[in-house]
Amino acid sequence: MVANFLENKVKAKAIIFFLNHQERGFNVRELEKMLHSRNLNPHLNDLVKAGFLRSFSKKSSKFYILNSKSSLIADFESIISKQRIKTKQITDPLEKAILKVKGLKVAVLSGLFVGDLNATCDLLLAGPVSQRSLDNLISKVEDMVGGEVNYALFDSSEYQYRKNIFDRFMKDVFDNRHSIILEKIA
Repeated sequence: MVANFLENKVKAKAIIFFLNHQERGFNVRELEKMLHSRNLNPHLNDLVKAGFLRSFSKKSSKFYILNSKSSLIADFESIISKQRIKTKQITDPLEKAILKVKGLKVAVLSGLFVGDLNATCDLLLAGPVSQRSLDNLISKVEDMVGGEVNYALFDSSEYQYRKNIFDRFMKDVFDNRHSIILEKIA
C-alpha cells in the first residue's frame, strides 16, 4: 500500500512535502501553488483516509497537516531514502514572508497553522515592527490562508516579561502545539 502511494506523482509530491513540513497546516490553495498541482483534494483526501494526514476546516477553507501519530511516516521516509527519491525542498511562503519583516524578533505559529482551532492566537509576533510592515504581513498571510488570522504583536521587552512571568496568554501559546519560526530574544 505504501509503495502504491509513491507511484502516483501528485501523491508522492504531497507526501514528501508534508514530511518536510511536519509542524504546519496548509490549505488547499497554498498547496496547489507550492506543489504546482491542480485538483489536489482527491489525493489529499486519500492520504487522510490512510491516516497520513489530518484535515480540519476553518470557515470556508480546508486545511491539511501531517498526522504526527501515523505509522506511515516511518514507512514513507524509509522508502524515500532507500529509493533515493529526489526531494526538492519547497520553501514555505509564509515563513519567507515572516522572515522578511524588518525588526521582527519573534514569530510563533499556533492555532490555525498547527491544526488547533480552539487556540485564541494563530500568529504571535514580537519586536519593533512598523505598522505598515505589520499590515503588509497580515494581509499576505490572510491572502495565503484565505481568511482572517488572529495575531498578537508585542514589543520585545513586553514579550520577554510576559514569557518570564508565565502570563496566561503566553502559557496558552507555548503549552499547546506551536511552531517557532524566529526567536532572536535571549
